[in-house]
Amino acid sequence: MNFNSVEFLLFFLPLQLALFYLAPARLRLLVLLGGSIFFYGMSGDMAGFLLLVTVIWAGLVGTL
Repeated sequence: MNFNSVEFLLFFLPLQLALFYLAPARLRLLVLLGGSIFFYGMSGDMAGFLLLVTVIWAGLVGTL
């Protein structure tokens, strides 16, 4: 899925914005993170997995 595809503009973006604004304030960052991982996972390669591993690694290193 690309940023300029019909699927992104008509389905993913409105759904992501609705979930973001309907989520409580403390969960909004998690909604964005989940949407980002899902979006990159839809590209078909290992981009979603790489993003997930990078986020986990940065979170672990950041807590040290």
